[in-house]
Amino acid sequence: MAAQYADRVIITMDNPRGEDPAEIARQIEQGVLEARRGTVLSTILDREAAVFAALEGAKSGDVVVISGKGPEKHIVIGDRKIPYSDRDAVLAWAARKGVTWR
Repeated sequence: MAAQYADRVIITMDNPRGEDPAEIARQIEQGVLEARRGTVLSTILDREAAVFAALEGAKSGDVVVISGKGPEKHIVIGDRKIPYSDRDAVLAWAARKGVTWR
């Protein structure tokens, strides 16, 4: 979906469990490039950094879609659950930038 409609795609980590996050990202990159050449594509495995990059790159009128985690409150790497929330990442970015919600 992102490859078909997005001007820019940022690939990041989402519960790799026992798999190599970089290899997962490489496979997704390949699929995006096969689906649509010319898509601006980057990989940022640190999920919070990826969310921040997406928000930083947005211009007035852009829509940023952050998909994957939903209401989950952690990232699973191996057998570890690392606390993380996309919502909290967006709110942290907004607080740093002084962004207020209408």
